[in-house]
Amino acid sequence: SLPNFTRRAPLSHSIWCLSCFFLAASPNPWLQAMFPHLQHRQPADSTTPHEDKRLFCLAAADFYACLTDQRQKAKFIQTFEAVAAPGSPYAELLSTIEHRTEGGLDN
Repeated sequence: SLPNFTRRAPLSHSIWCLSCFFLAASPNPWLQAMFPHLQHRQPADSTTPHEDKRLFCLAAADFYACLTDQRQKAKFIQTFEAVAAPGSPYAELLSTIEHRTEGGLDN
């Protein structure tokens, strides 16, 4: 389940696993094209490079936007709020989703 992936250690591995999941599930051909690239990358042991954080945020925000049930969207947000330490990729994701929603880019 999604909460299990958010709690994997180290954080870089959690971000890599979630990014793979979100990219594989994406209907967006641009994001799908990034999947083979991400598959062959090894997650860093203790840090998450900026490009990996951005790809995670883009893929996860795209996944969120594709959810059609408001309960699913609420559960998605709650899952990441539970683990979103300040400055973490999870906090960045929540900020990305909030920004997209405010800008009218969300379904």
